[in-house]
Amino acid sequence: QGRFSSLGIVGKLPGSFLVLYSDDELIVMDHHAAHERILFEKLKLTDKSSEGNPSQDLLIPQVLEYPGIEARALATHVDTLNQTGFKIEEFGENDFVVKGIPQWLGNMDLEAFFAPLIEVILEAGHKGDPEHLKEEIFKTMACHSSVKETENLHLQEIKALLSDLDGIGSIEVCPHGRPIMLKMPLTEIRKKIGRK
Repeated sequence: QGRFSSLGIVGKLPGSFLVLYSDDELIVMDHHAAHERILFEKLKLTDKSSEGNPSQDLLIPQVLEYPGIEARALATHVDTLNQTGFKIEEFGENDFVVKGIPQWLGNMDLEAFFAPLIEVILEAGHKGDPEHLKEEIFKTMACHSSVKETENLHLQEIKALLSDLDGIGSIEVCPHGRPIMLKMPLTEIRKKIGRK
């Protein structure tokens, strides 16, 4: 079995983390961060495939309006956004119309989604690296699409999550660099309890 799927499952702490174990460690896992990492890796893989990231049309296109500087920053990278599964066009001087979104996203608040992306563009400058922006888009998409920390996962869902982690290798941080788990050696636990 894989490294993660071979872990024993104790359960879930109220409202947050998974509790797992191996032969020599107790492990507390942030399942939101773990799922975020899995989705991020899948998005990058799909982007490199010939099909690219699929899009779904919105029943009612949504118009987004931004102040001048933010609008110009977003306009610079409309092509990059469209490569990631969005269907977005300039719609006047400071407005954009979103006609489709990546299939991964489902129902979402587009204004909340684009706000951190515009910040990234402004920090990098209007002519920032499109590949860097694409990676930031995937990070945001993964975060919005992953299971929330408070969601109650069932045993089969936990097993599927651990199996999916095996599929992306031995990465132990989320796309933003936060650790997905905390490990405590059983020897340390024995020591703290007063056993040798």
